Amino acid sequence: MGDFEEDNPLLSFLDGLTNEKAIHQYIDRLTSRIVMKYDPEWESLNEFVWDYVENG
Repeated sequence: MGDFEEDNPLLSFLDGLTNEKAIHQYIDRLTSRIVMKYDPEWESLNEFVWDYVENG
């Protein structure tokens, strides 16, 4: 299974993004969190983003 296959359980968070406005809001929240809380000395950006995806 590839990373961007529909059956990939890691992408299930996308099911809640039902329209363009929801997608933009999600991206805005993630971007804001990166600016405010991301510390590259303690974690990778990939770990940080997946924590947001899993825990909001």
